[in-house]
Amino acid sequence: MESYVDSGQAVLMIQLGRWHTAAGIPAALAWLRSDDFTPDYESFQARHPPGSEGDGTAAHVCTFFDAVGSLCRHGLVPEATLFDWLEAGPAWDRLKGYVFGTRRRTALPTLWLNFELLATDHKRMTREYST
Repeated sequence: MESYVDSGQAVLMIQLGRWHTAAGIPAALAWLRSDDFTPDYESFQARHPPGSEGDGTAAHVCTFFDAVGSLCRHGLVPEATLFDWLEAGPAWDRLKGYVFGTRRRTALPTLWLNFELLATDHKRMTREYST
């Protein structure tokens, strides 16, 4: 599959990579894969209530992927280029319980919707349809 990335998109991808690192997303993703994180919302909230460091870390990752999803959804970053680098599907699989639970708790039904759509697109592109 070939895709064309113009120089503006390439610069944006480099900036996203820098933001990803500077924002501590790699460490946050490692935490999400650890035994300290549980994908079940109720269990997670018992250990990491709203306002806690764990809750903040999960929200931070969701916000990052949501912003990237918005850029992708509006055509500023081509999917093929983005998904060569960013694993949105696996991150969503770990965080979807947290997202759905937070949506219910905050009564914000579209909270982090671009993250959800990004993960769906990632799974479609990689042919991984577990969700």
